[in-house]
Amino acid sequence: IKEDDDKWEVFSRYLCSFQWRDSAHISKQLFFELLKKYPCKKDDPWPVLIGNSVKIGHPLNADSLHEFLSGYRINKRDFLWTQYINDLHPDDRIIQLVQMYDRGERLKYTSEKQIELLLTLFGWLLTSSNRWLRDYASKAMVEILKEHFQLCIPMLKKFKDVDDPYVIQRLFGVVFGACCKRSCGGLEELAEYVYEAVFMREKVYPDILLRDYARLIIEKYLSENPTYNGSIIHAAIIPPYNSDPIPEIEDQHYLEKDYHGGMFWLIHSMCFEGMGMYGDFGRYIFQSALHNFEIDDKTAFNYAMYFILNELGYNEEYFGEYDQHCGGYDRHKTIKTERIGKKYQWIAMYNMLARISDNCKMIERWGRDPKEICYKGAWELYVRDFDPTLNRSFMTCQNAPFFSTLDNHIARGVVENRATDISDNKTQDSWLETEGVFLKDLRETLILIDENGQQWVCLTKYCDTGRKDLNTEKLLVWSWLYAYFMTPEQADAFSKYAEKGSFFTGEIASYHETYSVFNREYPWSPSCQEIKEYAWVDAQIKTGEKETITETVQIPDSAQIEAILQKYLRVLDNEEAISEIDPVLQSIKDKEENDAEDSDIPVIQFKEVTRQREVEKEIGKILHATTDLVWEGIYDATNEDPVSYSLPCASIIEEMGLSQKEADGFFYDSAGKLAAFDTDLTQKINSVVVRKDILDGFLKKNGMKLVWLVQAEKEIHKEDRSITKWSEWEAVFTYERDHINGNIHMLE
Repeated sequence: IKEDDDKWEVFSRYLCSFQWRDSAHISKQLFFELLKKYPCKKDDPWPVLIGNSVKIGHPLNADSLHEFLSGYRINKRDFLWTQYINDLHPDDRIIQLVQMYDRGERLKYTSEKQIELLLTLFGWLLTSSNRWLRDYASKAMVEILKEHFQLCIPMLKKFKDVDDPYVIQRLFGVVFGACCKRSCGGLEELAEYVYEAVFMREKVYPDILLRDYARLIIEKYLSENPTYNGSIIHAAIIPPYNSDPIPEIEDQHYLEKDYHGGMFWLIHSMCFEGMGMYGDFGRYIFQSALHNFEIDDKTAFNYAMYFILNELGYNEEYFGEYDQHCGGYDRHKTIKTERIGKKYQWIAMYNMLARISDNCKMIERWGRDPKEICYKGAWELYVRDFDPTLNRSFMTCQNAPFFSTLDNHIARGVVENRATDISDNKTQDSWLETEGVFLKDLRETLILIDENGQQWVCLTKYCDTGRKDLNTEKLLVWSWLYAYFMTPEQADAFSKYAEKGSFFTGEIASYHETYSVFNREYPWSPSCQEIKEYAWVDAQIKTGEKETITETVQIPDSAQIEAILQKYLRVLDNEEAISEIDPVLQSIKDKEENDAEDSDIPVIQFKEVTRQREVEKEIGKILHATTDLVWEGIYDATNEDPVSYSLPCASIIEEMGLSQKEADGFFYDSAGKLAAFDTDLTQKINSVVVRKDILDGFLKKNGMKLVWLVQAEKEIHKEDRSITKWSEWEAVFTYERDHINGNIHMLE
């Protein structure tokens, strides 16, 4: 090494290429002695350790990296390591590896030890406050572990004593994702290990998301093995758990101190509403979650800051300069590198929510009278930030059929619209009042045949003739078909009243959706119990008949109001204006205080009135045939936009034994044959299609009928896309195995 060379760059190349063999232990010792002896920048050692990470027997592979990083406290490690990996370049080899495994591609590693080394390296990427890197590394680890499921326990054991909750929490999430996507056994051993490691402790690990993932690993196993009678006691994994309550520490007056650098942004971000200029994190995330519990905001804020500064060790020396130049201030922007202080804010929130949910009352604040309720799980607080069971790279299925009927139906409607003359009121009214091919052919799009002759049935479905070019196209036709399962008697009632006019009510003209459930925990997870209950709707339909009712209403007594105005506002006649408002208001106040008798003049009286109202008929509960899974976790950087797709209702999935396999969003029967999926995933038309034999078996088993409640409109738009004229259409379509009954009609 010449005097003018960068010694560590040269040494790094040497260490990455040298064949160590028997001198391995000497070389490892030499490396750490050189670190102590020769001055180097804090980023210099990492290329050496990363470059050798997956080399079996190499003294500086991922096992050495693990030993090296485990020896630091969280704040020193984040100063030395996390800041380095946060800024890795997209062309860096480790970034390319993460992206490759996330896509499902693999290196030709044949040794289990080599896979373990790679997982160890990726595991240490979970310290990152670069949300893109952390989330993609997590998805890559899921894809590795689902193929090497036997490594789940070794990885959990390897990292169990690391003092970074960000790592431990996400590692349990990764393992849960692998549980849901695995293709082999071994889940019983894992479930029992997690039970002992997490829930059989004197104090359960205080991180609300770690507990959530750990519980789901066990619940997944128990759902697959309902006759299990081993060491796991189900009641022990249900919250609340044993943990230390949030202490009321002496007020540290954080808001009164003059902070600069990283501490300025930390305090600014953490402030709750009512504490001056509140921060986005403090107000919209942390305080919003705390609102579910009976706890004083000031106590929570004070302890959160204390925890970040004293337990996690945030300080200006390590993070002041760095945190001033990273992050950004838009809480809706996910793909970004957050401050190290922001990472500590997340850790503090998850820690405190775990302990608060154990020790504080949960309050339902809807309605006039808040009431105490039982905390069930993290999904209730909307704090889940990452779905390890969903990967956009796997939301495709090569053997899913393409239905040209659906595309052709829309295309015919578009062609008809473009050929329509709407130059005057007469032609416009004619188009609005004519059924047209789009509405006329709706029934023909509900039973489909694929290229192999297999029949499929569309359930809840939305389609339109295109909104993109409305400023020039002017005409739009759209339709919602809400699919329900109901008794034959209920189906007859819908068909009967549909002939009398508009029969829709708000309850039935809706779709069923959930925002806080992971993709592959539906529908077996505890988080899905209420969702399954809400899938049953109390149906009421308009009968088209009117009834006269008498009711008591409050009405103002105009005579008394006029008397008060004359007396207190000095209104002399209808033409005289009031010249001075403030003195008048003061005279009213004085009069109220000094003349109780006059202040009790009644200005409201009760009166019985009669009016006509539309008669609605209750027909009992009906079942949504589909559920929309909407994952708006804005902090999952692997999803640039919210993920949304529809899936069959829980009853079909459970009773007909359907499950997802390699592809996310595609359901298969017990024989491994594709059974149901959302055509939005294959041809951008939102509709769940289910194989006809599966549907027929479900209907026969439950004595139900499939009914579509159809709501549609034809619209004429201006250049600014506003609607100038429209017509409304409704229908009831009934599935009769080999055909569809029902006709669409325009409402008056």
